[in-house]
Amino acid sequence: MPTSTVPFEVLFELTNDSPHDGISVQLIRGDQPAPGGATAYLSHKESLSLVLEAGETYKYVVRHGKRGRVISVRVWQDVKCGVSIVLAAPSSAQSYHLAQLGVTVQLDDR
Repeated sequence: MPTSTVPFEVLFELTNDSPHDGISVQLIRGDQPAPGGATAYLSHKESLSLVLEAGETYKYVVRHGKRGRVISVRVWQDVKCGVSIVLAAPSSAQSYHLAQLGVTVQLDDR
């Protein structure tokens, strides 16, 4: 079956489905949050739609208060992800892979 070699864009939609307000989302470049980079704040039930290049890996920090998670996103189609899934990643694990979404969640010790 032939595959496309032309880059295409997909949507990654992150929704604050948790009962908390004040969820922040910040892009990471390299291993650190981008200095002076934009930070989005999500109230309860708000969504953030990110346009990504399919197959590329993007990293973001998702925080609620002092609790933070690094998410690594590599998707090939439009994906919806809830903040509750990200924040519920087991604290005993180094990383937590949401294979069905193409998202890996890591603990953020910063």
